[in-house]
Amino acid sequence: MWRGGSGRAWQRSGLAAVETPYEKQVLAIARACSEFGLTVEEVEAIPVHRYNSCHGNSYAVWNKQSLADARARKQAAVRAQEAERAQAAEKQLEQQHGGAEGLAAHRAAQKAAAARQADWEKSEHLRARIAALQPGCKAPRALPDFVHSKKDAKAHYYLTDTDLKKLTDHSSGATLLAAAKKKHGALGFEQKRQAEVDAEARIEREPLQAQLAAIEARYPEFKVSEAELAGRAAAKLEAEASAAEAAAAEATAVAKSKRQKAQAARAKATRLAEQEKPAAVATPAAAPSTSNAAGKRKADAIEVDAAEVTPVPLAPIFAGRS
Repeated sequence: MWRGGSGRAWQRSGLAAVETPYEKQVLAIARACSEFGLTVEEVEAIPVHRYNSCHGNSYAVWNKQSLADARARKQAAVRAQEAERAQAAEKQLEQQHGGAEGLAAHRAAQKAAAARQADWEKSEHLRARIAALQPGCKAPRALPDFVHSKKDAKAHYYLTDTDLKKLTDHSSGATLLAAAKKKHGALGFEQKRQAEVDAEARIEREPLQAQLAAIEARYPEFKVSEAELAGRAAAKLEAEASAAEAAAAEATAVAKSKRQKAQAARAKATRLAEQEKPAAVATPAAAPSTSNAAGKRKADAIEVDAAEVTPVPLAPIFAGRS
């Protein structure tokens, strides 16, 4: 027997969904509080729809429509309270600024100050971007090691079709670089690359300069002299140089430490290699044969025994016969 759930389960089973009238849908107090955001006291203040029974114990249930109406009344009351607090705060502000006109002037001044601060921050940001796009500040792009087409070769290395006809390899970056330096000179080739990057930077810089000029037109006090801009550029370069020097010093210290460790490791490897060498083996010419060596050991043993024998004196009975 179906006791609840959505109509989708009935649709999946091929049966028609049973629709319960909205006014007959009821909730117990715990569900009523959680679904409609009401407290227990607020739910109990609503007339009970009916009493259900479970195992002989009755409990109250409330109609969803009644609960929804109570939630709407509660939300309306909350909005009314917020509006009253806002009106009270507004009146207090008017009193502090000498009336409604004074408060309006104060708010206009706050808005103007906020707009001025935003424009000042934007002007500083624009100046930083413009300084980074000045001629010579933007480095040329890295040259490719492999070029896919003649069009790219001419674009990257400033060569012509006639120049490319003299080359056997149009895809090698090293070959194209050598041809470009031969044609334009090493310095001339780099100047061409820098000029191309500066032209691209100028296209990007001009709209930024127009925006900065518009801000400075509204606030002439925002203008910065050329001397101050040059000082900022110098300070930035000095900071970058100091950071580079610190990084270089750190890299040198790391390299020195690694070199010392490498030398210690090399010395250890050499010492272990000396210890692991096998014992020297005598050559056949110097080493006696097995039989000769055994005979020599036997002769040595005989000599040793003879040397250790102590002569015994003859008895007197034989002394006269000698």
